[in-house]
Formats: sequence, structure tokens, C-alpha cells
Amino acid sequence: IVCPTSVTHTWIGEAARFTPDMKVCLLSAGAGREDIYEKAAEYDLLVTSYALARRDADSLSKLGFRSVVLDEAQQIKNPQAKISQVIKSLESEQRLALTGTPIENSVLDLWSIMDFVMPGLLGNESHFRSAFETPFMRDGDVEKQQRLAKRVQPFMIRRLKTQVAADLPSRTEQTIECEMTQSQRKAYK
Repeated sequence: IVCPTSVTHTWIGEAARFTPDMKVCLLSAGAGREDIYEKAAEYDLLVTSYALARRDADSLSKLGFRSVVLDEAQQIKNPQAKISQVIKSLESEQRLALTGTPIENSVLDLWSIMDFVMPGLLGNESHFRSAFETPFMRDGDVEKQQRLAKRVQPFMIRRLKTQVAADLPSRTEQTIECEMTQSQRKAYK
């Protein structure tokens, strides 16, 4: 499991609760991680943070995993970022990405996450940019947007907040419209 540092202990607690027979290890900052990497085969589940995964890229690259699960997978939205490259280089039989925001800044965020889960499904980055990102983001091509949605939909499970926790308050939305300056419009395009 690779997740934000703030939820590593949550994953450890949930593993103890739902899979108490599994041998679970938290990779945390400080001394002693190399010993864990050397004994990694003795564990059923390793939990680490994105920050440590980036730092420990060499040690992680020497391991083979049955599964790699990303929590808050939008952390790998930028395909050029070192963390994205480290995560995508991990050897694993299965890959799963959990995120509430598959698109944060650009439709390329979705490509990067899907490239981790199912490399090649949306082509390489260059192909994706020319086939989907540019027509959709620059030209507002709805047909391209629909084609992309249709292609990724079988691989996505979407749950509504009410399905996860009924006691959460409903979402509040507020739309505030403002005009972009000429330089902002140019940078946005």
C-alpha cells in the first residue's frame, strides 16, 4: 500500500481489524527500513508513504509485489514527477488505484493514473495528449470526452458519499463566476 503519510497508521489499523492473520509492516521514516526491505518476503503487507517510496526507490525496485495499491492515487497525476516514475516502475502482478479525484488539474491526470493501473490502455502520453487532451481541453470536443469516458468506465468503480457514509452532510456548492484577464486566458489555453 502506498498512501499519504497521514493515513499510513489508518491502513495498519484497518489491516489489523479486517485481516488479523496477515503479517503487516509499516515503513516509516528513520533508521531500520533497510532491515525491513531485506526481510520483505516475510511480510504479507507493506505500508509506505509516497514520500518514503520516492526516497526508497532503489530498495523498492528490488522487490516484486503481488499487488500494489495506491491510496489517493492523484499523487501520481504528473507523469514527469519522480514519484510517478518510481511508482510506475514497481513490479507487480496487480495494480489498484484509489482516488476521489481522478482529474484534478487536467485530463492528463487521469491518463497518468490509468497508465499505472493498465499501461497502454490509453496509449502513450504523446498519443493521449494529441488524441484526447488537446481536443478536449483546447477545443471542448465533447465526442472525444465521451470516447475517453467510455474507454475508462469499465475499469472505474464510483461510489457516492451517501453509499460510503450516510451520516455525512450533503455537498454544498457555490458558483462564483469571474472573468479571466488576457494573460490568464492565454496561460489557461
